[in-house]
Amino acid sequence: MKDAADAILRPEQARYLASLERPRDELLTRMEAYAAEHRQPISDPEVANFLSLVARLRQPALVVELGTN
Repeated sequence: MKDAADAILRPEQARYLASLERPRDELLTRMEAYAAEHRQPISDPEVANFLSLVARLRQPALVVELGTN
């Protein structure tokens, strides 16, 4: 579960969202550690899951990513 200042306040919501997360692979773990160490903002896992879900549902021909570092 998130422990940052923007963490979801209701524990049951955080547990539910955590249950939807995919297992972390080594590269993602290293990227998150690097971002934390260098104070670089990156998307939270629940945001990444949401974007992935929307992309799969809509099946766009083109995706432009802006601002998730």
